[in-house]
Amino acid sequence: PTTAQATLFAGSAAFFALFLLYLYAQRPRKDCGTAFRQHFEVDRLNYATYIRADQGRHIRNFCMRRRHGHLRLSFGRFYPDMEQYNGGLPAGGPDVGGLRPVNELPHATAGEASTVQRNKVEEQTQSTGFGVRLSAFLAFMGAIGFYYDISTFLWSSATDQGICKVKRRGCRWAVWNPPWLGMQRDLLGVNQPQVPDKLCHMAPEPDDPFSWSFCEWYFHRYDHCMEQLEGSVPAFQLACSDLPKLRQEVAKHTIFDSNGRLLVRYVADRDFTIRSAPMPHFPFGRPASIKKGMVLASLGGRDSEETQRLETLRPLDLGGGRLMDRCKGPQHNGAMEVVFKYVSDTELIDEEDCAELQESCKAGSLGLKTNGWFPPNRLLDGDFDRTFCWYYSYRSPWDGRQWNVLDEATSGVTCNGEPFSHFLLDEHRFPRRDDRTMACKEACEETSGCNYAFVGDPINELEFKMMNLSSHTPDYIRRFAHHRHVCWMYDECPWRHLPFGEMQRTHRNELFPYKCGEACDDRTLDCALLESSWEFVKIARPGEKSEAFKPAMCRHACLAATAHVIWCNGYAFNKQDILLDGLPATKYTCIVYGPANFRPAKELHRWNRADGSGRLGLSSWANDGDAQCFLRLTPNLPKRQRAGRKGILMHWSDKPSCGGCWTRSVTDFFFKTPSNVASVLTNLVTMLGFLYIARAAQMTFQAGKVTFTGKPMVDMTIVEDAANLEDFDVRERAYIQFMQRCFELANVDNQPANVQDALKSGGGIGTEDAKLQEVHRESLDDYELSNVSRTKCFVDRYWLGLFPSEKIVHAWSDTARHGWQWMLFGALYQFLGVIFICYLQPSDLGRQLLYWPLSIAVVLRLMYNYTEYRREEQGVCVITDHRRAVQMSRRPPASWILPWRGGVSVRLDVCHLGDVHLAQLDMPAVPLWKDRARAAFLRHEWRRGVVALRCEHGFLELARKHGEALDVFRAILSLSGSSPREDVRSVGAGGVEVEGFCPTRDLMVPGERHVWERKLDAFGFFGDPFNYVSVLTVTDRRLVVTRVRTPKPLSIVGVLIGPLTFGRYCRALQERRGTHAYLTVSAIAHDGLESYATARTRSPPFWPGFMKPRTSVSFTFLARFMHMYPAGLFVT
Repeated sequence: PTTAQATLFAGSAAFFALFLLYLYAQRPRKDCGTAFRQHFEVDRLNYATYIRADQGRHIRNFCMRRRHGHLRLSFGRFYPDMEQYNGGLPAGGPDVGGLRPVNELPHATAGEASTVQRNKVEEQTQSTGFGVRLSAFLAFMGAIGFYYDISTFLWSSATDQGICKVKRRGCRWAVWNPPWLGMQRDLLGVNQPQVPDKLCHMAPEPDDPFSWSFCEWYFHRYDHCMEQLEGSVPAFQLACSDLPKLRQEVAKHTIFDSNGRLLVRYVADRDFTIRSAPMPHFPFGRPASIKKGMVLASLGGRDSEETQRLETLRPLDLGGGRLMDRCKGPQHNGAMEVVFKYVSDTELIDEEDCAELQESCKAGSLGLKTNGWFPPNRLLDGDFDRTFCWYYSYRSPWDGRQWNVLDEATSGVTCNGEPFSHFLLDEHRFPRRDDRTMACKEACEETSGCNYAFVGDPINELEFKMMNLSSHTPDYIRRFAHHRHVCWMYDECPWRHLPFGEMQRTHRNELFPYKCGEACDDRTLDCALLESSWEFVKIARPGEKSEAFKPAMCRHACLAATAHVIWCNGYAFNKQDILLDGLPATKYTCIVYGPANFRPAKELHRWNRADGSGRLGLSSWANDGDAQCFLRLTPNLPKRQRAGRKGILMHWSDKPSCGGCWTRSVTDFFFKTPSNVASVLTNLVTMLGFLYIARAAQMTFQAGKVTFTGKPMVDMTIVEDAANLEDFDVRERAYIQFMQRCFELANVDNQPANVQDALKSGGGIGTEDAKLQEVHRESLDDYELSNVSRTKCFVDRYWLGLFPSEKIVHAWSDTARHGWQWMLFGALYQFLGVIFICYLQPSDLGRQLLYWPLSIAVVLRLMYNYTEYRREEQGVCVITDHRRAVQMSRRPPASWILPWRGGVSVRLDVCHLGDVHLAQLDMPAVPLWKDRARAAFLRHEWRRGVVALRCEHGFLELARKHGEALDVFRAILSLSGSSPREDVRSVGAGGVEVEGFCPTRDLMVPGERHVWERKLDAFGFFGDPFNYVSVLTVTDRRLVVTRVRTPKPLSIVGVLIGPLTFGRYCRALQERRGTHAYLTVSAIAHDGLESYATARTRSPPFWPGFMKPRTSVSFTFLARFMHMYPAGLFVT
């Protein structure tokens, strides 16, 4: 051992040293890696992004700061698709979402519902889509084949497994095999499981032939459905002389109940005819036909002793003298009433049977001999059934509940646990057992939570006395002992399966006094308990010591014979005075009883077999005062307990059946016929393959319409962490300068726009809600995009990548505005809640114990809200005279309260606009309530909105979320590439105003001349909640279409025939319902206008019909890059 330990230590040390050398060899090194060089042109650079994601200092980064920088440049004729463009960029970067390319022109929010439709771009490559149609057709054919195979499989599985609703009467799939009845080693369908600790017990002493291994589960293979028989019920009077003939015609059938007791039923095995006794209408009697399968149900009337024995399935001597004497007595007068009826061999399956099926299936499938998944079993027998199944309770489709008898009247067992309710049955009110059973059922149905009911007969005095000596007999059984008939109601019937050790400690010594010499009878004791008996006799002469022959020694012999497999169930001891060789002597007799194969454990040669015949003690001991007999109580299932009286246990359940073994059906379908597997897999692969081809073809077809021209997207990455200790700030500056230089070279041939007039127009450089202030910061960590009050936006030309000669046309802040009052109001509301909770406390101590922790929690929550308030994403957007849009998003660092949440994260988006052909503004006609609240009702109220552009490189969206969107729209119009028209003259003065908006006042830049303007009103069709007002404005540079949707006024007619709106009132509610006023302004330069169309329609009035017809005139305009007339340029 010492040499082995030394060798192991040396090998471990060598392995550890080699592992350290490997880690050292794989360390990050500057002189190792991959060099990548790319050459590209910058003529068509249209979009660029730089992202810095600062993850802060984490333990997983060895407390080192990790920053990730990524620069991406996009080249092409059109803007990139943002869904693909953002793929691969660092996660966690900020984005205020104010600037982004889109694939199409957004819908005109204020457009009519009938004219809103998607805009299509003409400059996209057209395709016939033959590959898409072919792949779709092949995928459809593959889906048909797959559906055919799957439906065949489902039909086969449903046919094979079935839904079991009934079972053979008296059968249990899992019967408990306790040692009271003698556990058997070889049982039908069950072998030694692979996990002996769960189901089996192994012999600790292999030399002992009786200490074999055994299993606790008995497996019956009844997993098929059976039909229930129905028929007539013949009844007739039978003369006493014909009772022997009746005995010859019926056969005695025996079955076993759930506890293994023998039950008897008398059944007609063939059709026969017997003549009834003479009656007044039939003086010679009449023939009674008995069909095969009918069961003798009643003999001598409903309340006779014979009928009670037939109902409880106890044996009956049909040809005996006692029955003949009762028939000839005054009660029957020479004839007895005989009733035959069809009693099916089946009974309804209950959810408890499903649990037993599942447990028995598990027990049967653990052994190698019964496990169909064991490969040798499948190789030797291709039809070997797989016993691995899944049985589940099947709920009734109509959700109804029905009664099911769990234990017949002979069992005398009820549910574990104490009943939550009871009902005492009056014997005079309910004289018959059927009446008492029906009354208990009705009481359970009317009681909420009742699922189980037990109808008990009068107490068995002897059994009750024995149960009183047991420590685990429930108290309620003793309380109701003096009541003759009871109805106990339970909510559940739980299992109480004790481990063998605990079961042995609980029940091993439970041997109770019993009458000696009494013959075995099914009403008093279980004959199966006393099947085998052994006798020990000792004769003591006068003067000999007899201490060893006391009753305690006989009890010790019985308990010593109690083993794992077989238990001693009773013993009898007697002391008798006899004469031996003419001298007085004492005879000590000890008899121990047990099930089959039972024998004493010690000194077997001194014991002799005795013929007990199910009798405890000898028949001569019945009146012997010295005889002492002791018996063990009848064993119960783990989910039952003795009731001390005979009775019926019933279950009221909505799960009347079980699902079949579907796993066996599945495996039979797939593994018995390998072609089924191949067919299903082939069709599945075919369908998935063609769907993949269809998806690829669709992507190829879409790629023909997207804006890429084959130019690359350039990516450059920098990382700062424990493995990369280079100067991150230096390389970050180089990346931003590189991006600035690329845009400068790309626009070297483009002339900047004339922005002198733009700087003098309405918005100027800054806006009324956020003034512009140019600053200079040393790094992005120090660059705040706005002040705390959000009234100024700071522009650093270096960090925004602006050219030295580039002028700012317009700039605005897109930082969220949350007033301090909301945070303070929240803290005050929480503090009031703390005071209210403390007020409800009954004592001062409880108030103090709650006040301070909750107050500290409120303060910590306030500090956390303050930290999150300071870390809100900041945003600034700039439009320059070089027709560029620049947006920077910044997330400030966490304060000292949460230092591990990361540092400054930045995203810089720069795009080239070029010539703006079309501009569209969508915004509310009046400020929304939440925008008024964020402005704190003190500063200028703004209207958020979205400005959509059709630029040189495609469509672009500028979203103003925290300010006036009209200012952005004015700045965009100043970059319009249309030159003034000198060949037009002004017609009219203009100045039409709609909802406070005047196109000639709010949109025209200095130097722009008014040409023509017209206002048009349109009423929404029936069901449309809006009316529409349109203003068509023509200037010497552009065409402006203004559309306003306004809620229909609140009127009687509107309430009766139109959608319910509130007009100009209840604006907060209108915003909630989405029926508030909205404004859409579309401006298109004359150079981008291709055609226009007009339509004039005269339609009859809606109601009444004698009014004048209504006339409508529509104007719509089409841009050069469009296929269809858009809703934003449609005027009615």
